[in-house]
Amino acid sequence: MDILQVFCDASGSGMGFWYPSLNLGFQSNLPEHPLMKDIFIFFYKALRIASAIHDAVTHLPKNG
Repeated sequence: MDILQVFCDASGSGMGFWYPSLNLGFQSNLPEHPLMKDIFIFFYKALRIASAIHDAVTHLPKNG
């Protein structure tokens, strides 16, 4: 079984994820005026996890 490790983080100013084994990472700044002011950090934390999963499938080896 192949395992692809990814680290994710989000803060009030940006979000990103990084693959240590590939030495590959992605980052993005957050908008200055988020649409969801009270809960925006939870939205962006969920978004970076979804983004990392979506991107990770492109880096896993194809079976058969």
